[in-house]
Amino acid sequence: LKTSFLLMAVGALVSCQKEINPLEEENNNEPGTGAPAPTGSSYMPYTKGSSWTYQDSAVTNFKTVMVATDVSKTIAGISYKQYDVVEGINDVPVYYGNIKNDYYMLLEAGSANGATIDINMLFLNDKENVGYTWTKDAGTANGFPARIKGKIAAKGITKTWVGKTYKDIIHTSVDLEYNLMGTWMPMGTYQFYCA
Repeated sequence: LKTSFLLMAVGALVSCQKEINPLEEENNNEPGTGAPAPTGSSYMPYTKGSSWTYQDSAVTNFKTVMVATDVSKTIAGISYKQYDVVEGINDVPVYYGNIKNDYYMLLEAGSANGATIDINMLFLNDKENVGYTWTKDAGTANGFPARIKGKIAAKGITKTWVGKTYKDIIHTSVDLEYNLMGTWMPMGTYQFYCA
């Protein structure tokens, strides 16, 4: 039960945009290779007070609202900003940061909702081309090693959500795995649409 609850907690925190069903939205031109991201722009809202709502498609009426703070820290050369979960199941802060073109989500929960977690997930590289993949250690969950396998699925695409059109989107797909008794087991796949 604790492991499944942890998965729901991590799943609610890893996406900086609400989850959607592309088949129900308009003006979606995925898949595509598209153009590279504009130089000098950021795919993360770091300004204090920036917020977003993440809607989990697997759980009806389950959403997480996160707000950027002015608290920051640097770990292993990565500069992170703290985001407070103002609505949702987690009452611990989440950190998002980047170094060069790599974007990370850091969850240092110590003990959250009965599960001990320390996850650092690379969810985006805004420089590489479609098809680029990565495999990285991602910390631990309840003492089990975690890793992520990511892939750039599409780049430079346009989508419309709730009547607003976003351009130059990068779509990445990230698999979270735990090493359980020597075998890497899939725990969830997360789709990111970053604009």
